[in-house]
Amino acid sequence: MHIQTLIMDFSGISEMEMHVIDHIFKIIDGNSMMSCKMVITGLRPEIVQ
Repeated sequence: MHIQTLIMDFSGISEMEMHVIDHIFKIIDGNSMMSCKMVITGLRPEIVQ
């Protein structure tokens, strides 16, 4: 069994600390090494900035 796409939904999150964002980037990098596409949804504009 091989996961082709991983969807992470952050719509319920109003604040995110920098160390959490660093962990998310590590997850994204790990998924790309395993040829798994990643879709991130629900990020609020104030978090992305």
